[in-house]
Amino acid sequence: MKIAVLGSTGKTGRLLVSEALRQGHDVVAIARTPAKLVDLEHERLTVIAADVFAPAGFAAATQDAGALVSALGTARGGDVTTLTAGADAVAALRLPKVVWLGSLGLGATGGSAGPLFTPLFNLVLRKEIPAKTAAENTIRAAGGTVVHAPILGGNEPKGTFELVPAATYRPPLMFPTITRADVAALMIEEAAKSRFGNETAVFARR
Repeated sequence: MKIAVLGSTGKTGRLLVSEALRQGHDVVAIARTPAKLVDLEHERLTVIAADVFAPAGFAAATQDAGALVSALGTARGGDVTTLTAGADAVAALRLPKVVWLGSLGLGATGGSAGPLFTPLFNLVLRKEIPAKTAAENTIRAAGGTVVHAPILGGNEPKGTFELVPAATYRPPLMFPTITRADVAALMIEEAAKSRFGNETAVFARR
């Protein structure tokens, strides 16, 4: 399958590119600054320069793609409209499958961070929450799947998580941590297998 990766130069995005290649897919990495991916050269990797605020090039970049996975985000204090602009650009493509990375405890899984962490999340991410929620709503309305991850920590795979429907997720007492490698592996698997439709899934411990 040909998989497009949005947010490909970030910490999680780079792992999405590497994991998709490892699983045997052809990969199109969409990057505002392609030079940041020069160390990921591969015969099945194509890097395309595009910006979510000028999405005209997205259609050409994702031509014949069977799926798009997104780790698009904003730096702390950055322009949160990047998220909504990215979601609008992706939704307009009408691709067969979209997997969009979101945060556990926000939007469809509000409150899942537990009584201790939920107030902290709401405080720390207060400027991002409206944009994150709007972006996720756009993706689901276009038929895409939103996946909510807990705290991201480390790059080595552990294989201790799986994706479950948000409706069946039961949060543990302590807010979990998942490695970026496990997030990447499960997102690429979902892009290929398409178990979830236009709903929210959650990374949960097996």
